[in-house]
Amino acid sequence: MSLVEGLSGLNAASEHLSVLGNNIANSATVGFKTSSVDFTNVLASHLNAANSGSPVQTGGGVLASNVMQSFTQGPINTTTAPLNAAIVGQGMFVLKDPVLGQTVYTRNGQFTESDTGFLVNGSGFKVLDITGTAIQLPLAPNDIRPGSANTNQVDAIGFNSPLSPYGTVTFGGLSYTNTDGKTLTAAQVASLFSGLQAGDTPDTIAARFSNSATNNYPLFTPANNTVSFNNLAANESITVAGMTFTAGASGATAANVAAAFAGLADGTVKNSVSVTDGVINGTLTGVNTTGAQVSNGALAFTNSNNTTNIQLPVSASNGNTPSVANAAPVRTGLFAGVLSNYNTLAAVPANIPTTYLGQNITPAQQANTSWVQATYTGFGSQPTINVTASGFLTGSNPLVETKTPGTVVAHLNTMAIDETGTIIGTYSDGLTSKIAQIGVATIPSYTGLKAVGNDTWVQSSKSGTPALGTVQLAGSKMQGSALEGSNENQTQDMVALLAAQQAYQASAQVVKIENQIYQTLIGMNG
Repeated sequence: MSLVEGLSGLNAASEHLSVLGNNIANSATVGFKTSSVDFTNVLASHLNAANSGSPVQTGGGVLASNVMQSFTQGPINTTTAPLNAAIVGQGMFVLKDPVLGQTVYTRNGQFTESDTGFLVNGSGFKVLDITGTAIQLPLAPNDIRPGSANTNQVDAIGFNSPLSPYGTVTFGGLSYTNTDGKTLTAAQVASLFSGLQAGDTPDTIAARFSNSATNNYPLFTPANNTVSFNNLAANESITVAGMTFTAGASGATAANVAAAFAGLADGTVKNSVSVTDGVINGTLTGVNTTGAQVSNGALAFTNSNNTTNIQLPVSASNGNTPSVANAAPVRTGLFAGVLSNYNTLAAVPANIPTTYLGQNITPAQQANTSWVQATYTGFGSQPTINVTASGFLTGSNPLVETKTPGTVVAHLNTMAIDETGTIIGTYSDGLTSKIAQIGVATIPSYTGLKAVGNDTWVQSSKSGTPALGTVQLAGSKMQGSALEGSNENQTQDMVALLAAQQAYQASAQVVKIENQIYQTLIGMNG
């Protein structure tokens, strides 16, 4: 029977050599777990010892009964890849095989971002988060930090002193000089620079504000002509700036005529509209009228959309043309230059600062300060608007402060993994945001897992059901930009390899000697 025992020794030693060779071959494999072979002896027969009557069991050789894997911690080695991860302690990464659709487990944290944005391993298996969902990483151009937005910077400018005659204020490239010999209040100065648009020049300001109800070309009074109407007899008419009033059969008073023209805007069209004691028709051109008569039978026609004094065209069918009193336009000063990239308006309460240069603005100072809000036309933070005063400006210079810094949509720059397994994104604005949290499974029995290649295992009836959660629930932590090396001990396995080789040679020798014995016996029978 020695031939059988020797053959079992060869098989067992061969299995041992195979396992050791696999361990050594994977000494550089990330997350590799070594294996060892369990051997048991085989009982062949029972003999009775002489004079004892007790059975004695004889050996029938050796059997490699089991191959066990060791899930001890491997060394942690740092890398330069931000999405590499290593578990320090118990637990395994959880992946989804996209081909077979099965869930697998691994200690190999060589993760990268796929072209579709998923966190995957080298085989394309998707990494799952703590809820069991495949981790989707941001891809440009949609890699925007949550809450990030394009916003405009808002600056607050406070005027708190009057502008003396011939004083000048320069506001973001646009200047205003007080030329009429009168002192302007801080509120009047603030109104000069409210309601402006980026790129404004003296011409664009004059065109837009020459007859504005808000500030009439800041502190500018446009030309107007006051018409003193006459009474009209039946069917007589009067035409002013393209619009005609025709009296009825009973005629019309001067007050009737003035009332017919009151409250009209430039461009108003009338098509034979009946009014008190007459009919009005035509298109009013170049002027606006007030809503009420200046006096009984007199009405002001104000020039629109220009800052020049244009004589009002007036005629009467009876040749009795009404008298017209002309008032020339009045300016308090002159604009020069070009406003830079700001739009302005009177500051709303939310954008009025309560501190300046770190000092609180007192209620009294607030009451004497008139604020202008300058909103930049471009997104993101900008240099604070430049506002200066010269000449005869009394008191302090204007208060200038960035009230709301602008922002630009922030895109993802880098990613890193912290000790909780959370993937942290750092964005172009310097802020960070949590992107996802890598899931970790706790395995009831690691040795019961079934290896399926690619450094992965699947659960089996002997492993128990893995519990997915955070790395903290596994009692461990995660290290980013690091990998767990193989737990292979080359020194130990090289010594074991020599022992296994000797066992193989010895078993082979047993087979050889047994073969020689059989040959001798066969020769004796011949």
